[in-house]
Amino acid sequence: MTAGAAGRGPSSDCRPAMNVSPPPSQGFVMLEADGGAATSVVVPGANADWGRASRDDFLRVLRGAALLLLQREVPENVNALALDAAAELGVPVILVSPAPPLARSAGRVD
Repeated sequence: MTAGAAGRGPSSDCRPAMNVSPPPSQGFVMLEADGGAATSVVVPGANADWGRASRDDFLRVLRGAALLLLQREVPENVNALALDAAAELGVPVILVSPAPPLARSAGRVD
């Protein structure tokens, strides 16, 4: 989400922030008819391939952002990079899955 042009308010920008390879991950959840027990299958892809991500990448991507929605679907060190960059830029963060606590070097989650 970025600040809208000409004061029109927030807008969603769905363009990819970073180009990645392999393709995105996939997850499947199956529920049993009797009792609703869940079984999950995750096929790792781009969400597991963050070895090249840097603080500068997140500073570039988050500059001008109105909000960072952090769902913790990527490795914890990547979440920490994103959170640190958001803190430096003053971008508010919504942490969808706060448990267990996110280890990071700077910034804070309110």
